[in-house]
Amino acid sequence: MAADALVYAKQGGHAIPSEDRFQKVFASDNLLIGSAGAAYVERIEYRFEGWISDFIETQQRGAPNKRPGDVAIALEAKMSETFKAVESPENKSIWENYLPGERLVSYIIAGYAESFRQPYLFETGVEMNRDGSGLQYISPFRHRTAHVWFGEDQHFRRAQDGFEPEHAALAAIHADIRT
Repeated sequence: MAADALVYAKQGGHAIPSEDRFQKVFASDNLLIGSAGAAYVERIEYRFEGWISDFIETQQRGAPNKRPGDVAIALEAKMSETFKAVESPENKSIWENYLPGERLVSYIIAGYAESFRQPYLFETGVEMNRDGSGLQYISPFRHRTAHVWFGEDQHFRRAQDGFEPEHAALAAIHADIRT
């Protein structure tokens, strides 16, 4: 799992880095949990770093089962509980910059079950509903591929397709990983 350390803000229709050194990937026992999308929602005191740290601590202390799918279900429940506070129409102004169907935040849960036979990748998240009037929660689902892209994923696809400057940047990352 890889992620940059930047938080972006929309300005003039473009994503502009607004913070660096932001942790988006966390490890817990046999799992990695990563996020893309909303990093802060002031009105509900959602700040991903602290929010996910609290979740992981709770999982380590009390969860009898730490299989990736079970953790994904628990994460979706925490996400639903957290974002429920801003689902009402009077709080709609928080999400006015998002289009219907646009993802607000995505989480990826990657890890192994007790058998360690194969890796598991689960995704969950929240997006604007189809008419833009509220939130829709994405139930955890399993990816059966080794490559899953989140966030500014159009740049990854451009890199894979050989377009510059993204292709050269991806080649440099691959070279760093091999060394």
